[in-house]
Amino acid sequence: MSHFPITDTLEEALKQARHSKRDDLGYLYHTFRIRLSDEKAGWSALLSNLVDEGWQLQGTPVVIEAAETTRRHVLISMLHAEPRPLEIRGTMRLRGEINGEAELNGHPRI
Repeated sequence: MSHFPITDTLEEALKQARHSKRDDLGYLYHTFRIRLSDEKAGWSALLSNLVDEGWQLQGTPVVIEAAETTRRHVLISMLHAEPRPLEIRGTMRLRGEINGEAELNGHPRI
């Protein structure tokens, strides 16, 4: 089975994309593989619907023509962002003493 199975509808593709894991900054990368129903079916309507769902295009859509094992479909790599603030966590432990001496010299101003 392919890492990105071909779906028959946009709804199936979106459902599949929701199972992908977001990275630490809230970005979700997914390559949609959606079957094109006939020779006249274009990919631009699918792309418009994905953009309407909040996806951003990453690269150029590629149409895969019919082959022995797969029917005509489109590959569209996209990004969905739900930004999260970057959290950097850590601890600091200091032990010891700070010792010092100071001397102040100067002239008074009148």
